[in-house]
Amino acid sequence: MFSLTVVFGTSPTPWVLLYKTKDALDAAVANYRADRTTTFESGEFTATDDFGSTISVKRATIQGIMFEDMDLSKMNAIERGLHHARSQARAEQMAASDPVLKAASMHRGGAAMLTPFNGAFRQ
Repeated sequence: MFSLTVVFGTSPTPWVLLYKTKDALDAAVANYRADRTTTFESGEFTATDDFGSTISVKRATIQGIMFEDMDLSKMNAIERGLHHARSQARAEQMAASDPVLKAASMHRGGAAMLTPFNGAFRQ
């Protein structure tokens, strides 16, 4: 699966078109680039994805476009999740051997435990 994100308008609005094949995405990209040199200021960009969504905007309002291979971006998300899990496991190992946390846990009558809270660790 592939996506083409078009950002347009004065208060930037993203619109995502989805394509089942790279060839379909390449056709949409070719359509975007086709008249860019001669009619970019006055022309329209119109594209329809493989799921029936159509965009038609003035080329002059387009602020940017992004092409994405969603299979690769899925792996990106998985790798980020694994990195977070490894970081959490490492933080718990470090907390278990931290002398200050060990001393604090003795006063509370139990082992110190770290839990994520708003991206930071707390006891």
